[in-house]
Amino acid sequence: YPEKFAAFAHTAGGVCDLPGATTPDKELAGKITKPYLIHHGDDDKVVNIAIDRELSAILTSSSVPNQLYEYKDYSHWQISKDSLMFVRTRAWFEKYNQ
Repeated sequence: YPEKFAAFAHTAGGVCDLPGATTPDKELAGKITKPYLIHHGDDDKVVNIAIDRELSAILTSSSVPNQLYEYKDYSHWQISKDSLMFVRTRAWFEKYNQ
C-alpha cells in the first residue's frame, strides 16, 4: 500500500534478484516512488552493503529522493540500535510527512 505512506526507511536491506530473497528484486525496487532512507554498517557480515548501494543507485536513477548512510565499523546488529540512526530516521519522516 505505497499510497498510504509518505516515505520509507530501513536498516541493512537492499535489492536482490535471487530466489527466496527477503529484499525486493530490481524490478520492484524500480517501482518505488516515495523518498527512501537507508542505513547500513560497513562491517555487516549478514547483509552485504553492496545491495543497499545498488538500491540507492536504482532510486537515484528513478529520481526518487534517497539517502544512504554508511556507518563505519558497524555490524548488522549495531546499526539497528544506533542513536544517530534513530535521529536521522525521525528527521527523514518529519521532512517527508506532509
